[in-house]
Amino acid sequence: MRALGRMAGVLQRRQSGVGAIIMLVVGVIALILVLHIVFVLFGANSGNAIVSTDADWARHLAAWFDGLFTTSNAKWNTVLNYGIATVVYLIVGRLLAGLVERV
Repeated sequence: MRALGRMAGVLQRRQSGVGAIIMLVVGVIALILVLHIVFVLFGANSGNAIVSTDADWARHLAAWFDGLFTTSNAKWNTVLNYGIATVVYLIVGRLLAGLVERV
């Protein structure tokens, strides 16, 4: 029984290490992208420092997905392109964290 308890402790510590840091970084990236989507949907003032900084960061983080889908509605374009970027970051981050946790 003690051996099982020690193994569980080792596994728990491993999950709280590098994999957790990776997921934290991915979570911050996802938050930035989702905030940008929300700001665009609700028409936030682009002259505001928080909104413009978030837009700059989101633009860089989702550069590969910019213009992936184009519709007649700019807000819908943002939801599609930045939303897909968010999902991809979360999936790749989770896969990478899982891979690191196994090693």
